[in-house]
Amino acid sequence: MNKLKFAGYAAVVVFGAIIVSTLAFADTTPLGVSCSGTASGTDQIVWSAVATGGEAPYSFAWSGDSSISGSTASTTGGTYTANGTYTAGITVTDASSSVATSTCEQSVTGIVPPVTTSTLNIVLLVNNTAGGSAAANEFTVTVGGADATPSSFAGSNANTAVVVAGGTTYAVGASSVPNYVETLSGNCAGPITAGEVDACTVTETYVAPSSSPSPSPSPTPAPTPTPAPTAPRVNPPSLSIGTNGAFLARGMTVTSIASGSFEAEVWGITYTVNWSGNLNGGMPLEFWYRYNEATTTPAAQLAVGDEVGVSGTVSSSTPFTVDANVVRDYSITVPRPMPVTPPNFPKGNGNSNGNGNGHENGTTSISVSTSFKNKVGSFMRGLFNFHFGK
Repeated sequence: MNKLKFAGYAAVVVFGAIIVSTLAFADTTPLGVSCSGTASGTDQIVWSAVATGGEAPYSFAWSGDSSISGSTASTTGGTYTANGTYTAGITVTDASSSVATSTCEQSVTGIVPPVTTSTLNIVLLVNNTAGGSAAANEFTVTVGGADATPSSFAGSNANTAVVVAGGTTYAVGASSVPNYVETLSGNCAGPITAGEVDACTVTETYVAPSSSPSPSPSPTPAPTPTPAPTAPRVNPPSLSIGTNGAFLARGMTVTSIASGSFEAEVWGITYTVNWSGNLNGGMPLEFWYRYNEATTTPAAQLAVGDEVGVSGTVSSSTPFTVDANVVRDYSITVPRPMPVTPPNFPKGNGNSNGNGNGHENGTTSISVSTSFKNKVGSFMRGLFNFHFGK
């Protein structure tokens, strides 16, 4: 007896005759696959696949993110570098080479991005114990450099948080108000690293204007020398450090002078200012005194205590060194006198016999009256003021 199988029927061959039976066989279920993702930890997803139907055994192949592509297990894990929604693809093949595919999604939300900014907590205090009346909001606080946000705001005795770029240099200061002296405490200037939190306190102290007492009556009062008036400041102290190290400061005070450079202070920071060499794209330094271009170098005109303005570039290797292309000296209105060597008059060849060629010692003597000197000096001053102003 032989059995033959046909679709949906069974046939039996008995002694040469075929007997067909209506015994039906169940159809095979088509191959299918599904997948899912489960978040794990802060940066991982576990991907799982389930195959149905078809003919076992099954083989799997994952695709999608590079961390799972090529995996052949039914369950695999992926590691990710940023928050977001990720998609995985699964392909399953059964023993009869049937193929089924599916995709699934899962999100990563636990990754903490790296910190690239820093914070400055700034407080402005006003000390009016000596009789002042200014309020904190009458002073404007500025934060120079470091891409500060905000970079300028009204002072407050409550904390003001300023966000700055990490790995940069900053400086804190405030606008000047008459009769108030500024002091800084804490971390008010310098470099700051990413993620750092610094605090700066700006204190404005009122100082009452001084008044000189009247001299006591005296029958023969001694003459009192009149001190030279202190030149008023032209600019309040200000400092700006922009992109690529662009430096601009006004109201700086010269503290020392060297060959080819000088030191000046602004907002409590002392900068070394270089002027030697071709610093402005191959052009020589521009040096000006009050509203007029100087004809001499800074070394011949600058003096300790002068108020100056400086434009240039902060050195990339030393943050408190500036290569200047323009220097302005606001403390002088005319060039300071240069040292003068007396003329070397020729010796005479005569004697005292009255021939008009000199004295007995053979040297020529020139005498100029004080009145004549005063007239010449007055004329020269008037001529200079006419051309350049006071």
